[in-house]
Formats: sequence, C-alpha cells, structure tokens
Amino acid sequence: MAFLAIAALLALLQGIANAQEKEERPTAPFVAPLPDFFQWTISIDDSTRLAKPSPSAKPQTPSVQKVVCTKTKNIKRDVIFYNNGGTFELWYYNGKVIVRTPGGGVEICGAGGFTAAALVPDVSQEGFVWVDWITGANFQTRTKLADGRDAYVYTGKASPSGYSASPTESGAPVVADIEIESRLPLLVKRDTRTLTYSYQSPPTQMLTLPADCLKELSAIQARQDFAAKLRALPR
Repeated sequence: MAFLAIAALLALLQGIANAQEKEERPTAPFVAPLPDFFQWTISIDDSTRLAKPSPSAKPQTPSVQKVVCTKTKNIKRDVIFYNNGGTFELWYYNGKVIVRTPGGGVEICGAGGFTAAALVPDVSQEGFVWVDWITGANFQTRTKLADGRDAYVYTGKASPSGYSASPTESGAPVVADIEIESRLPLLVKRDTRTLTYSYQSPPTQMLTLPADCLKELSAIQARQDFAAKLRALPR
C-alpha cells in the first residue's frame, strides 16, 4: 500500500510539473504585430566599434546609433541617427521606400528590392527587426529582467541578409528577449551587435508625407502614366 501511495504521489507531482512546464511555454503570436498607431526606438550597440582604432587603420564608416520609428496605419517614418551626428529620414508608403537625405535629396524605390537594401540600414524595415526567426522551437526559458519585467528568451541562428533564416540554416547565433505580457521585443543580440527596444506614447494623428516626397511621388506617377499611354498606342 505504501508503495502504491508513493507511486501515485510521484505521478501526481510529475503531472503538476508537466502542466507547469506546458504553461510556461509561449504560444503564438511569439512577437506582437504592430498596432496601427505606434512609436518605438531601437538603440544599437556594436562592441566591435568600441575599440580604439590604430593610427594606420582606415576610417570607419558611420554606424547607426538609433532609429526612432513612428507608424500610423499605412505610413511609417524612421529617423535614423548616426554616431557621427548625421541623420536622415526614411518613409514607407504604398509599397515604396522614400529616403530624405541630409542634403535635401529624395530617393524612392520599391520596398524589398536590391536598391532599398542598399539605401536602408539593416535595422530598419516596416515591422520589428531581427525577430522574424522566432518560433516556438526557438524558445529556451523565461526570465525576470533587471527592471522587473518577465521575458521569454529565444535562441537560434540567423543569416546576415535580412536576419530571417530558419534556426536550422547556417548563420550567427542570435538571442532575443520578448516581454511576456505584451509580446514586444526588448532586446536582440546577434554576434557583437545588440538592439535594445524602447517604447513611447503612440501618435494621436496620421503622419503626413513631406511636400518634397509627395512631389517626387507625383513625378514618378506622371512618368508611369505617360509610359502606359505610349504602350497603349496602336502599332
């Protein structure tokens, strides 16, 4: 009888442990989708740039220090800050990437293309960055951060291009902390580079594209309309 009682108790404890473990595991969505009105900041720390360069070393190209992102429905604006004091604006609108350079120029290209990849830093895209590799299979544990927030910890590997490779593909190790309550990313680290997310009060009204961006968009549309009329002419 005593043996049966002990076996039953062990089975009960094992069932409780299994249930607790199941409850601890995250379920989809593993990262929250972006709300229609939202604002957040990505701060970038790259330890490879902390070392003092030797006198003979080539000057390093400016690196991104932070990106302030604002989204209002179908319009998103990034203000990108470099470690040399330079800034520029990046807009996402109607499937296009619009870059406003410090010199006053406007460059427009299709989102997701090679030109956009050359113009846009790897810390800027329409949604949260460096988190599209996260799945239930990447989950490691839950932890309490120094500020008291509870977070899920994910680990995996991601490719340099887009940081969107599956965990089985070759790439550098990547670690992410995702807040449990909100499912918002808090920290993502890949190699020597760390992205820290912070969140601000959401905008209360729609963003408006700057006049120079609207002018360039109108010019592009006019050229496309003219080309369409030419193609429609009888041959």
